[in-house]
Amino acid sequence: MGIDDPTPSEKPSPSIKIKHVVPLVLDLDQMNFDLWQELFETHCIGSGLDQHLQPLKDKTAASSDWARHDSIVKSWIYSTLSTSLLQMVLKKKMIAYGLWNSLETLFRENKESQAHQLETELRNIAIWDSSVSTYCARIKKIDDQLENLGAPVSDLNLVSHLLSGLSSKFSYIAITIRHTEPFLPS
Repeated sequence: MGIDDPTPSEKPSPSIKIKHVVPLVLDLDQMNFDLWQELFETHCIGSGLDQHLQPLKDKTAASSDWARHDSIVKSWIYSTLSTSLLQMVLKKKMIAYGLWNSLETLFRENKESQAHQLETELRNIAIWDSSVSTYCARIKKIDDQLENLGAPVSDLNLVSHLLSGLSSKFSYIAITIRHTEPFLPS
């Protein structure tokens, strides 16, 4: 057993309900990799299996215990992926690090185009016939996704987008908010 391996009394269990510690489903449409990665990595560190998220340093380290622990980490990863994402990354004989790296690469490569698409969606958002709470929830979801992508929207711009998308029946509210000093509370 290596220095970083769990002791026999601390053996990780494949039956751990990963959804309790990583309650997110990793999905390209949600672009929630950074949140998912933080939760997943924290769980692996706590379980003593974070070395499986790093390149294999020593080929001789791939013992039967190492292989069993690697399979546990892979099963945790697989069980937190959306079906479409699972189909994209599932490959036979891949170690957990290869899977982890594939996911990171996939999300990092899509980051800029996804941010651009979400910024365009935010600029063009309109209330149409939805309720105010549904409209605000859509804006909040886009804002959260942009933040997850490392492209946060300032509060001032967020309020401007929200006001611009309101219908004429809300014009009095939009005018009042636009003329309030300060425009946004600090």
